[in-house]
Amino acid sequence: MITDFYNIDEIEKQLAPKGITKTSIYRAISTGKLKAVKIGKRWIISEKALNYFLEGNSYIETEVH
Repeated sequence: MITDFYNIDEIEKQLAPKGITKTSIYRAISTGKLKAVKIGKRWIISEKALNYFLEGNSYIETEVH
């Protein structure tokens, strides 16, 4: 399975028509509503995490034992 990854600028371009700003994206990351990984100075968001966020859910990873 191949997962796409996005940075903040790419997500902002996709979500601008919906009124979601860069500030909103950063806020969602800081509150845990949008899962992201910081690599250097950039935040990277998986397509799966973005879809959960857009559906109004927080991304919660479940551990498999």
